Amino acid sequence: MLKEKEGVLHGNDNERDYKLVNLVKQGDSSAFSELVRYYQQGIFKLAFNFFNDRDEAMEIVQETFLRAYEKLDKFDGKNNKSFKSWVFRIAYNLCIDFYRKLKRNKVINTDTFDTISVADSENDVNIDAFEKQHIKNNFKKYIMFLSKRQKQVFILKHYSGFKFTEISDVMKIAIGTVKSLHFRATKTLEKKVAQLEI
Repeated sequence: MLKEKEGVLHGNDNERDYKLVNLVKQGDSSAFSELVRYYQQGIFKLAFNFFNDRDEAMEIVQETFLRAYEKLDKFDGKNNKSFKSWVFRIAYNLCIDFYRKLKRNKVINTDTFDTISVADSENDVNIDAFEKQHIKNNFKKYIMFLSKRQKQVFILKHYSGFKFTEISDVMKIAIGTVKSLHFRATKTLEKKVAQLEI
């Protein structure tokens, strides 16, 4: 198993993940630890940006990988496209479910995102460096103006570093819808930045 696993660590991420998944299915639990190591930080960032609470974020991370391990037989690498999208979809659904529970109980933390760095934008995103930094530092002033799905797309794009195609896979919506939601979110935030500068 060791020599086989050493070969897994080369190649692109999808190929590496698919081979690690196959090793797990063959009984190599340490291969799953490798998958956890690759993705736990990204899932933690996603969850933290939903709730701004480290304990709740860690709970989401733990539950995500528990469910991923239990459902691993359902992942085939073809219909699911990539392990990354598949496991982040699990995390995303958990965040939504947990968010609804917190909202019902009215205990959502409204302090937001000051300790998580913003991911680099793709070239076609119309946010310059100043606006991006300004949004990061004052995000709690702007987030209330975004719809739920706009907020989710914005978090996945700028705080988890996802490409539009990956967001489409995670949220199970068309890539055109993702781009439209991101465009509207960006325009809303740009207007708020401009208003504060006047």
